[in-house]
Amino acid sequence: MSTLAAFSRRTIKRLVMPTIDRIVYASGAYRDLKSQTNTLATALITFDRPPSTEADARLLEALEVLRPTALGDGARLVRVGADHDGGYVMLDRPAPDVALSIGVGGDVSWDAELARRGARVHAFDHTVRGLPQRAPGVTFHRLGVGAESGGELLSLDDLAARAGVRDGVRAVLKMDVEGAEWDALRGPSLGRFEQIVVELHHLGRLRDPEWARRILDVLQGLSLGHHAVHLHANGHARVVQLGSYWFPDVVEATFVARSLGLPQAPATRLHTELDRPAQPGLAEIDLGAVITVPAAPRRTARC
Repeated sequence: MSTLAAFSRRTIKRLVMPTIDRIVYASGAYRDLKSQTNTLATALITFDRPPSTEADARLLEALEVLRPTALGDGARLVRVGADHDGGYVMLDRPAPDVALSIGVGGDVSWDAELARRGARVHAFDHTVRGLPQRAPGVTFHRLGVGAESGGELLSLDDLAARAGVRDGVRAVLKMDVEGAEWDALRGPSLGRFEQIVVELHHLGRLRDPEWARRILDVLQGLSLGHHAVHLHANGHARVVQLGSYWFPDVVEATFVARSLGLPQAPATRLHTELDRPAQPGLAEIDLGAVITVPAAPRRTARC
């Protein structure tokens, strides 16, 4: 492919497709049809049968990390940012010193709220020219995240260093990078974040052994220093069949550092009262069945 053709494809993806998506998502016909699909999908997400495929077993392994844990006395979750797409559920904590927001998109309400609370917020996105709305206290960097540093992409460790994340600095991370998270969520800097909020894409690729290895490696790496406290399905995403089990292709997960000392027993309910649909009027995909997930089968070799 020529350099010009590659540039044209990137331009279409960054500039044209988001506009088309907004038009489609805003239509009543889309909302009604997707709401019906999401309601039907909820009935499909159940774990009352044993796994029938390797992909099922991989999903169970992933859910050992993604299934939320209990909060314990005195701990609570809150919603930070917009009531719809752009807002995230987090553990209620004093404002961090530094917040990294990787993947700007069309909403910076999370960034703006943390800045109002006193955090130094650094927003990174190499696919846009700047913040979509005015957000005092938020510093924009036209850089993206990748597996390693080069050109317009920096590793998570290098982005964290640029934002001033170091030992003794309380930091949180929010990442929504359309699938690049499976390359990016690595490195020593992960241990410096007391909370990590991330949108995880392409979970349907657990059907593919090579992709599954990448996904499970990242989740296991996350689980070394953090544990999940919240899980929410992206209502715009499809629900995919892995075998006996169905699961959303995209979920939002909130992880907190194990060093905060929260209980790590499995939660007995999801805090869905804090969830909001990706857009007004769109039915949610209920993930309550993850509370009943059985233990993953023990295998001698992954994937």
